[in-house]
Amino acid sequence: MRTSWNPLVSRGDHHRQEWFGVACCPPNLARLLTSLGTYVYGRCADELLVNLFMSSNATVDIAGTRTTIEQQTNYPGRRGGAHRSHRAPG
Repeated sequence: MRTSWNPLVSRGDHHRQEWFGVACCPPNLARLLTSLGTYVYGRCADELLVNLFMSSNATVDIAGTRTTIEQQTNYPGRRGGAHRSHRAPG
C-alpha cells in the first residue's frame, strides 16, 4: 500500500508551480532577522571578525576583555566607513 506520493517519480503529469505569490516564507524572514547578529560578527578566542559591513554595534568578550565594537558605513551608496572598538564599561 502506498502512503506517500513522490513528485520526482512523476510520469510527466506533475509540474512545479511557476511562481508563488510570496517568494519566501514569512517564518524564514523572521528567523533571518532574529539571527542576523550572529552573521555580522564572528569570534575566535582572541579575535573579532567582521563578516558583514553594516552599521551596527556589539559587545563581546575577546581574550577575557569585554569589548564594544561600533561599525558605521555608508554602504551601499558610498564607499568607506569606520570601525571603533573600546573596552566596555563594567
